[in-house]
Amino acid sequence: MNEAGSLEEAVSLLEDKYSEEHVVVEPNLKSEQAVYPDIAVFRDSEHTKPFLLVEWSSLRTSHRAEQDLSEISEAVAGTGAPYGALLSPRVQFIFSGTGPEYHSYAHFPEIDEEDPSERRQVQSRAELDFLIDRCLDAQAEVRPSHVRNGQAADELLESLHLLLELRNTNGIGPQEIEQSTISSLYTQIDDRYQWYQRGEELDHQFLIAAAGIFHGFSLDETEDKILESLFEISDDDRRGGEYATPLEVAKQMVRLAGPKSGDLVLDPAAGRGTILSQAAGEGANGVGVEINPAVLRIATFYVDLFKRDVEFTVGDFFEMKEDLMSYGEFDQVIVDPPFGMRLDTEEVPYTDERKNLQSEEAFIAQGLSLLKKGGRLTISVPSGFLHNARKGWFRKKILEEFQLDSVIQIVNGPIYRYTSIDTAFVTITKQSPASDHKVQYAVLESPEDPQNALSKAVSEVEAQSADSILQANLEDSWNIRLVTNQRSIQTALEEQFSQIVDLHDVAEVSTGNPPNNLVEEEDKNTLTYLSISDIGKRKSRHGDRYISRDEARIIADDSCVLLATLGEHTYTHIPSEPLAPAQDLAVLRFESPEEALVYETFLSSELGKEQVDALKSGSRIPRVNIGDLRELKVPLFSEEERRERAEAIREHQEKVRELEAKQTQLQEERKSLVEDPSEFLTGGDDDE
Repeated sequence: MNEAGSLEEAVSLLEDKYSEEHVVVEPNLKSEQAVYPDIAVFRDSEHTKPFLLVEWSSLRTSHRAEQDLSEISEAVAGTGAPYGALLSPRVQFIFSGTGPEYHSYAHFPEIDEEDPSERRQVQSRAELDFLIDRCLDAQAEVRPSHVRNGQAADELLESLHLLLELRNTNGIGPQEIEQSTISSLYTQIDDRYQWYQRGEELDHQFLIAAAGIFHGFSLDETEDKILESLFEISDDDRRGGEYATPLEVAKQMVRLAGPKSGDLVLDPAAGRGTILSQAAGEGANGVGVEINPAVLRIATFYVDLFKRDVEFTVGDFFEMKEDLMSYGEFDQVIVDPPFGMRLDTEEVPYTDERKNLQSEEAFIAQGLSLLKKGGRLTISVPSGFLHNARKGWFRKKILEEFQLDSVIQIVNGPIYRYTSIDTAFVTITKQSPASDHKVQYAVLESPEDPQNALSKAVSEVEAQSADSILQANLEDSWNIRLVTNQRSIQTALEEQFSQIVDLHDVAEVSTGNPPNNLVEEEDKNTLTYLSISDIGKRKSRHGDRYISRDEARIIADDSCVLLATLGEHTYTHIPSEPLAPAQDLAVLRFESPEEALVYETFLSSELGKEQVDALKSGSRIPRVNIGDLRELKVPLFSEEERRERAEAIREHQEKVRELEAKQTQLQEERKSLVEDPSEFLTGGDDDE
């Protein structure tokens, strides 16, 4: 049977195969929503039992193919047809149901043939997604209405785990599954893994649905690269959730770490075990710590699915050091920790018994303590950790005692769906740095595809072709882009000014007022509430709002410079009268209006703006940390220099105002001349 070059030819070939009475073009099929595949083949001539649903596709682009596949998948899942296909001139098909994948019209399934009992491997990620979608839809039918849909992905993965366990034991058919079957399967898994903590049992109908849909498919025989798609199933809209390291991120972190066969690898915030599974795929032996036992139920499924050497323990990583030391010293620590967590402990090594550690400090320090000499730690951190002034002591200590191997920083390109925080990836080796050791680094600016950009940066680090800087040239910051930028700015400042100091040496630096207790009516006891939108000449987010003097935490006057801390643009403003700046403004309070004027002019200059811009972090809304702003470099002026500069600035401003007024007058005169040419149209030569 020849391949079809058009939809009409496909219809003709299907009619030859199944007869005209069974083939319908553009049928209206009833499901939860009406679906309209290009072609439907029915089991019966009355067209009540759909057998094969067909979508004609050019497959010219991956986006078009993905869209067409999604549509036919929904149609098959909604109508219960056992088969679905994408047809093209190249005759490429994805089929649901059981049996082999058909690649030509001659081998299409017969309407009356029985489902083959021999299972086959899943052929592609698209086909696996197809099966997953059918499972989710089928399980939705038996889920109680009061159960939140967010549990669907975990229930699916748990049912696949039970299906895997079922097939490896008694192998009974889908219709023989009872609730007692579920209980015995949980018991088998629980007996096999010390860390496994069974929760509430799944309804046996979930396993019946999964067993029916996956009846003709063997997960054991399916390639790992296809099954890895299951790592991306989560509660959050099916793909990429808060408790799951994205698969591609896990792969790149493992590449950065570079584990060798036989290495002992620790993930102290293991979650679903994605990182450890990737490391074990390289031949390493994985050990994971996870505080949430429910998450480990899914991680255990991946252990059984991929048959990789990984084991877990339930507990708090920072209370388990002795237990972990029983494994011996680790060759690698690879961790994607929770961001923004704080620890109240004094027992973390390398932290000088400090309390209230940030999670990044704690995971780095505790992880390094468990490594063997020469072992490597690979960690993801929020980009702010690289330069936040409060963490400078810790970064400096690590630079003094350990070897910083690489820093990959992603700027304005969130790599995690559940946060807009910019992310960096850092590798540290547990050994003293050589005097000539260079740190490799990459800064990825606003990448359209952050995960792909990360992969390319990791390749450069692997090939030792990334940019580099001597570790000895770093002091307490790991934001290498900022360090190199500050060095060039420092040089430029030193060329122009005799003395350079930090901003906090010449001004008090604080944040403005939160938008609490604002009022709309002005009276003698209120102050104008000023925000970024007001000084940025945009529509105010607060309108004309005021705040009582008694309620204002910070009051700014003409001795203050207000600086925008949010957004892409760097705005500065000196109040002409006392007001209450909003919390999106930094308040820089100087000793006098003259000093404020001089430094406002500097902050508005290219050197000033360049420094402020370099301090900004965050993806969707860039922001400046107040602690970092205090470290901004500014020139130090004597009292006489400040007075002279302030006088010169005022003269300049007055000249600008005069020129602007003159320009306005000229524009008005020009407009008047253009609009009123009447004087040229009257009078003339009386003799004519």
